[in-house]
Amino acid sequence: MVEYIWGVNVGDTWDNSLSVTDFSTESIKVYPNPATNKLFISGTKQQYDISVFSSEGRLVLTKK
Repeated sequence: MVEYIWGVNVGDTWDNSLSVTDFSTESIKVYPNPATNKLFISGTKQQYDISVFSSEGRLVLTKK
């Protein structure tokens, strides 16, 4: 796709799909946002590996 934007294919029509054939998603709820003392997580599994990052991108906490 880079060639269609900046390379030898600039101006040519892009006729390829950007989607994937296999895609699955899982619904997870994390609340409240922003959190102060408690963070609630709900989803379809009994247990998750959780990593919490600060707004600066620093890892703050990891839990199971």
